Amino acid sequence: SQRPSPRGKKFVVAFMQDHQKYQRKLSDIKYQLLITGHHPSTLTKVSVSKHMFWRTLVISKGMVLTVNLPDTFQMSESNYFDGTVFVEANKDISVFAQGHRGSLVGTTRLLPVHLLDRVYHVVTPNDSNTDGFKEFAIVAQENATDVDISLKGDVLFNGQVYPAGSKLSVNLKAFQALQLQSSDDLSGTRIESKEPVAVFSGHSCIMKNNDCNQVFEQLLPSSSWGTFFIVPELPFQNRDGILYITASQKTYLKYQHGNVLSSQTLVSGEVMQLNKYSSEPVSISASARIQVLYFSTGGESQGHGPLLLNIPAVTTFCRSYDLPYMKHLDNYAIIIAKTSDLSGIRIQWKSFAKSQWKSVPDTEYYWTEHSLARGGGILSSLDFHVPLGVFTLGFSQNDGYGSQDHCTSPMTCPANSHYEVCTDTCSNRCANVTDTEPCPETCMEGCQCDDGFLFDGVACIPKENCGCFSNGHYYQ
Repeated sequence: SQRPSPRGKKFVVAFMQDHQKYQRKLSDIKYQLLITGHHPSTLTKVSVSKHMFWRTLVISKGMVLTVNLPDTFQMSESNYFDGTVFVEANKDISVFAQGHRGSLVGTTRLLPVHLLDRVYHVVTPNDSNTDGFKEFAIVAQENATDVDISLKGDVLFNGQVYPAGSKLSVNLKAFQALQLQSSDDLSGTRIESKEPVAVFSGHSCIMKNNDCNQVFEQLLPSSSWGTFFIVPELPFQNRDGILYITASQKTYLKYQHGNVLSSQTLVSGEVMQLNKYSSEPVSISASARIQVLYFSTGGESQGHGPLLLNIPAVTTFCRSYDLPYMKHLDNYAIIIAKTSDLSGIRIQWKSFAKSQWKSVPDTEYYWTEHSLARGGGILSSLDFHVPLGVFTLGFSQNDGYGSQDHCTSPMTCPANSHYEVCTDTCSNRCANVTDTEPCPETCMEGCQCDDGFLFDGVACIPKENCGCFSNGHYYQ
């Protein structure tokens, strides 16, 4: 799978409708962007074209700048919307989007537009609350695009009911968004666009263990899904959560929940719900790429709000992260590592005690929770070559956010290949097909040919296009 990085020069976002249970005023809502600079003197522009809104900013390296947006930038009902926010910079930045309602905050980390793609599968957490809506939004960027939406629930749009199982086809203009809402569960809805788009999914008013609260997350395109996932314990989560596992094709699934091993076959478009107990880690492996989202229902005793979180695939793990830090929240980093020798893993050059790490049953992986009470920092295993998976979470009274974290220095791989922490460039090459030789047990970080492709010394090509090996030489 691709290794998505939060850094980029262009981002788009549109804010889905929050709940209207208390008929509050729009002035009670506040939308913000938190923009982090990674280079000196980064010129950044935030704009919404049809609303005549723009801000031009200069951001220094390591600086986190908050941009307040007008409260009118909220989508309403199932409809088109021209309030897409466009962020553009001359050097790499990373961006969080936040929606405040009183003391409650909904947050998602934005993907840069170069990582957007054309196919997505929606997940909308479900509950019995009749005041809220399951909802998702599709956001076009600089190009207009046709979009086909294969619905899993009934949707009322433009005065017409589109039933579950039907296809809704729309055209989005440049920087236009579409929000669709339903009282039905929309999980499994497939979105296919002719041009890359951003997709946000969630619920306007989820009620589990707390008051009504909006949850939303930017979805990864199916091209960025993976086949192996680790979901550790969340010690501060005293309520159980739900894992939403989505398959885009027929997929055989094995999952270890604590000490119990189970399996299941998913059909194309199926979304499986797995209740995750707070005290037991989960490992998931699949025969084809899947999407895994974790829905935290909120904690009763500590007042933690619910959140929706992308779980990173193991193939996206890397060796260095820049950990974010959200002010006014209790921030934590959850760290996963594939080794029992964890002495080389550090935050700001401070290592972890071995007693801090716990094992994930029947895997080679370990995990730990680290408080970011004094701020974020650099998490690394640079001298130890250990792949790490990281996500950060923050909580306050009735509030919570979760974010999948990404590498500080992403690698761009050529066509028909993808990044892996441990590459196998020996057995996966054309020359090894006709003249096999022992391969070393060691590996290194780099680009790996996709399934069905082999390395011919220059590029990853289809296996059937490989040449031959004779007298010590490879011939194309």
